[in-house]
Amino acid sequence: MIEKMLEEMVFVLHKTEKYLMRLVILCLVAVVVAQGLMTDDTTRFYMSWSERLEGQNLPSPVVANNDLYITTIEEDIASPQVLLTIKLNQYQSAPQAKILINGQSRYSFSRQQITFRVNAGDTVEIDTRDCSMPLEFIIVSGSDNLAYPNRGQVLSGNQSIVMVGKIIVK
Repeated sequence: MIEKMLEEMVFVLHKTEKYLMRLVILCLVAVVVAQGLMTDDTTRFYMSWSERLEGQNLPSPVVANNDLYITTIEEDIASPQVLLTIKLNQYQSAPQAKILINGQSRYSFSRQQITFRVNAGDTVEIDTRDCSMPLEFIIVSGSDNLAYPNRGQVLSGNQSIVMVGKIIVK
């Protein structure tokens, strides 16, 4: 009788083990498939809660005034400014080459070296489309609070728009 009970228990354990192994393999396959689906941007948007929250605007900061009423800050915070100096390397001047700030022409290389003021986050480019020869430019200096572009950075343009980059302030 005990032998029969032991045989039944072993049978049940083997059957349970078989189903558990199938469940583990099925879960492993489901994880691999889910990770594969997460590589597609549109699918990841629906599968990931954090993707749906990304890029949402946060409400402006709230400040209490003297009347104990809560008001929001409406004024813009002034962006820090930096001085940036770009030097034309080979020639004394190339007035056809222009410095673009946020896509608008602001300065030309009528001299070999140009120093100008820009705000944090501005995009600086050099337009050499009207120049007949290749030109090389060097970032000579910048304010102490300038993190990017780096001093000594060499840029070259041959009838193209050269991206200096987005101004990053420390």
